[in-house]
Amino acid sequence: ALEDELTEVLLGRRQKVLARWLSRVSALTDPHLVVTAHGAGLCMEDLAVTSGVSPLALRSYQARAWLGERLTPQPLTLAQRSPSVCVPLPAIDQGTAASPDHPRYLIIDLYAYAGSQSRNPARVHLYHLGGTNYRIVGLERPDHDAPPG
Repeated sequence: ALEDELTEVLLGRRQKVLARWLSRVSALTDPHLVVTAHGAGLCMEDLAVTSGVSPLALRSYQARAWLGERLTPQPLTLAQRSPSVCVPLPAIDQGTAASPDHPRYLIIDLYAYAGSQSRNPARVHLYHLGGTNYRIVGLERPDHDAPPG
């Protein structure tokens, strides 16, 4: 009985800490690449949903991208919305095709929020190596919504 009560108290505290933390920084985690018949995509898990802090029905998602060395802005459309959010990755053509010897740089910002929560992104840095071949090279959690650069 005492052990059950202690477990309940600890789980309650965990939920409060998660709710507070995930309302201030991006709850998106575990960036990973997927390849389908339609091309390559970037997916991330929404920790607020999988931890039970926020129901999926209350979550909103957005994405945007910056391509190439000049970080040219490009809008993105969400391809999947479940506990994981996915976006298709754009090909980058800067006069020559991307390849392992001549990779092309891109940044993807993914947003997950509920209501009036802060809308700070999970910022994923990638290289396009040609075709559907991409490599994740970094993840940031900026405390602002300003474009990279």
